[in-house]
Amino acid sequence: MADHTEGGIETGVAGILLTSGLFLAYQGVSFSAMAYIRRVLGVFENVMGEDHRYTLSSRNALAYAYLSVRDLAWAVPLLERRCGTASGCGTWTIRSQRTSA
Repeated sequence: MADHTEGGIETGVAGILLTSGLFLAYQGVSFSAMAYIRRVLGVFENVMGEDHRYTLSSRNALAYAYLSVRDLAWAVPLLERRCGTASGCGTWTIRSQRTSA
């Protein structure tokens, strides 16, 4: 199945790792999730390019993992790269996260 994905087997495996990383993040195992998602992001950046939808989704997932442990120093730059600006992601903003923390 993985060899039928866009970008070949490497991105297919990365997709499986991304799903695993997101599962871990949702289960509260954020540090393990970050390791998986960082690896996935590297694959997608190298194979698909900086602006591909898989790369952007992976970057967003990694930002979520950092936010789940309240690490804004790493989350904000990822979101800024994903959205153009930290406040460009819709109604959710970094400022609202800082004031609610």
